[in-house]
Amino acid sequence: MVHQAGAVHIPQEICSTMSLIYKFLPADIALKVIETQQLRVSLLHQVNDIYDCQPRIIPSVNDPSQTEDEWTDFVSKTNQEGFGLLCFADTYKSPLLWGHYASCSTGLALGFDPNCLKWDSKMEVDYKQERPKVQWPGENVNITPEDLEIITRGCFGVKSKEWEYEKEVRYIVPLRDCLPTGGMYFVNYEIAALKQVLIGNRSSISPHYLNNLIRYHFPNSSIEIRPAKLHASLYEIVI
Repeated sequence: MVHQAGAVHIPQEICSTMSLIYKFLPADIALKVIETQQLRVSLLHQVNDIYDCQPRIIPSVNDPSQTEDEWTDFVSKTNQEGFGLLCFADTYKSPLLWGHYASCSTGLALGFDPNCLKWDSKMEVDYKQERPKVQWPGENVNITPEDLEIITRGCFGVKSKEWEYEKEVRYIVPLRDCLPTGGMYFVNYEIAALKQVLIGNRSSISPHYLNNLIRYHFPNSSIEIRPAKLHASLYEIVI
């Protein structure tokens, strides 16, 4: 459980060199994430996709008196009260991501190594035309790991194809393990997890300032600072 602002330290050498995942943020929020070594957890009832985490629930065989609508509402409310999301993208190249989540490219994209993150619920989002349907298990039903994976993915891991550009990677976080403050929930990330800071091509934040900020808050780290630029011929961002 997260109790205080200090991040848990994982030595750099145990982190892999696998692809990074990115958090796109407005400049002021991104700087706060660096300073506090904390990420805000998205609450399910506040995500920008109104269909996200809203599967249709097939009634439990042990309680057929409840309708599909009633079971769907019950499970949705239960999930909202118990869980939040940490959302990332596995690309920095999308102009849509920079425009939508980094304040029209005036913000930053923070690159994290997923192997250095402590949450074990990593999930790549599937994008489909239809809402998932989930058969809810009844009481005294033996649920296998495979069953649990199907239920979890149906509840948290499917979005409309209209969001496919996000290439989203997410973690499901129990709210009881988060730090509640200011009406929001936060979690600490490991110092070794932050590997890269990309500066939006319209950002007023200088690499010099970021270098001093990171040197102060992440001593002895080797975080890369790179400006994001427009591709000369393609509609994509390069560094």
